[in-house]
Amino acid sequence: MAQSGGVRGLLASVAMSVRRLCSTLSLLVVVVSSIGTAAAEAPVIAIDPHVLPYTENDPSTQIDPNATLSDADADWDGGTLTVQIMAGSEAADSITIPDKVVGMVHTNGFELWDDTTLIGILSHAEGTIFYDSRLTITFYGQATNTLVQQVLRAISYGNDSENPGINAREVIFTATDANSFDVSGARSIEVSRVNDSPTGSVTISGDATEDQTLSATHNLVDVDGPSTIVPLYQWRRNGTEIPGATGSSYTLGDADAGTQITVTASYTDGGGVTESVTSAATLTVVNVEDPPTGAVLITGDPVEHVILYADTSG
Repeated sequence: MAQSGGVRGLLASVAMSVRRLCSTLSLLVVVVSSIGTAAAEAPVIAIDPHVLPYTENDPSTQIDPNATLSDADADWDGGTLTVQIMAGSEAADSITIPDKVVGMVHTNGFELWDDTTLIGILSHAEGTIFYDSRLTITFYGQATNTLVQQVLRAISYGNDSENPGINAREVIFTATDANSFDVSGARSIEVSRVNDSPTGSVTISGDATEDQTLSATHNLVDVDGPSTIVPLYQWRRNGTEIPGATGSSYTLGDADAGTQITVTASYTDGGGVTESVTSAATLTVVNVEDPPTGAVLITGDPVEHVILYADTSG
C-alpha cells in the first residue's frame, strides 16, 4: 500500500509538471503571436489635407514636400509606392520624380537610386507618367523608412498646357510594405489659368484716299480659345472711334482727309477675357477735290438794256 501511495504521489507530481509546462507553452504562444502581430502592422502615411494651388506655366511642383511615411518594422523589400491622378486628370498633366530635390534620390531610366545605392525599380522610365496613368515604385531591401519618405516627398505634379482644365485633380498615394499591408493618402490640386495674349495681327488693305474703301483682315490665334476667332471691328480716325464704323470695311469720306485710320479687332477668349488688337495706321488720307454741286441761274428778261442777275443759291 505504501508503494501504491508513492506511485500516486509521483503521478501527481508529473501531472503538476505537465500543467506548468503547458502553461509556459501557452504564454510563449501568446508572446510569439503578439510579436508577429506587431511586425505585421501597416505603414503609416500623412499627406497635407489642404488643397495644393498650381498656376498655369508653373514648374513641376512637389505634391507634398512635408509628407511622412514609415513602416513599424522598416521592411520595404518588395514593397511598393504607387501614385495616380484618380480624378480631374487631362492629357497635359504629369507626375514626375525630379532628381535630387529631396536628399540624393534620383532616377536613371527604370531604376531608382539614392546617390550610388540602387533602392528600387520604376514602372515608367524616369518615374514620369501622364494623364491618369499609375506610377508604381517597387523597393529593394536597401530602401529604409527615410529613403521611402524622401521618394514620397519628391513626387511632383506639372501641366504643360497653355489652356489647362480647371477641374480639381485628386492624387492618390498607396504604400504597401513587405508584409503586403497597405495605407493610402490623397491630396487635391487646384489649377488656375493665366491669360495668354493672342498672336498674329490685324491688317488694313486698300488705298488711303478719300472715297476709297479700306478692308480689315486678321490672322489672330489665341491658345485660350476660341479655335476660330471672329472679331468685332471698330474703325478709328486719329485714334478716335468713328461712330457706326464697325464692319470689316470702311469707305473714306471728307472727314477722313488729312487723318490716319486704324481698326481694332475685339473678341472674347475661352477664359472669358475680352481681347483686342489694333492695326497699324494707314498713310495720311489723301483729299480728293470734290466738284461743286448746284447750278447757276440767270434771272431777268433777256431784253436789250435789261440787267440780268446770276443766282448761285440753288
